[in-house]
Amino acid sequence: MDKIIAELGKNPLERLQIALREYNGHQFIDIRLYFLGEDEQWHPTKRGATIGPKQWSEFLEAIGKVQAQLPSASPPSARHRRQRGRHDEDG
Repeated sequence: MDKIIAELGKNPLERLQIALREYNGHQFIDIRLYFLGEDEQWHPTKRGATIGPKQWSEFLEAIGKVQAQLPSASPPSARHRRQRGRHDEDG
């Protein structure tokens, strides 16, 4: 069972793929960089990570900590409210 969950374009020749995969009866999450080959097909690189279901909640917690540290990573509606609040204070 391989199921692509998301593909994020990095540039015209590379993309990040997030997929659910199964190996020897074990399910895992694969986050991997793919490149566009001369045959115009996408091929996986060695650059990536596999995360088991037991580690997934720890991974999400770490991502949440990263997101909290990056103001640009907040949802657009929250960014808009913060920016509007700054303008309200100035005016």
